Amino acid sequence: RRMITADVHTVYKIEQRSHRKSWSKQILRDCILAEHQCEVLIHQKQIIGYVISQNILNECHLLNLCIDKAYQKQGYGAYLLNHTLQQAQENACDRIYLEVRESNQAAIRLYQNHGFKQIAVRENYYQDENNSENALVFSKIFFYS
Repeated sequence: RRMITADVHTVYKIEQRSHRKSWSKQILRDCILAEHQCEVLIHQKQIIGYVISQNILNECHLLNLCIDKAYQKQGYGAYLLNHTLQQAQENACDRIYLEVRESNQAAIRLYQNHGFKQIAVRENYYQDENNSENALVFSKIFFYS
């Protein structure tokens, strides 16, 4: 379902458990207020994941996709990704972009298994307190008949 501002606290907790440097509650609220595609995944009446994307003209930018650690490796990430791909196509997007940490091999495999191709590297894109890490930029083109 669509994410609402009342979901931000729960989404933020998932974000903190899943990322070395998490988005703030304000960034999550701003995404809702900016009317990005913000969705939460519900399992047994609780939020277990979320996806945030933004459509700009004919492009979709996948900004954040996250499944709570206890529910990872069960197909929920693929479910959310498929949902996002379907929404992008329904909105007449012909391409989708995303960035992923170079070390996030599980996410890289997920994206590659869904037809994404690496198109660039953004060096030192992710900045942590004492470290930096490259972002791999992936894209998928939609072909319409």
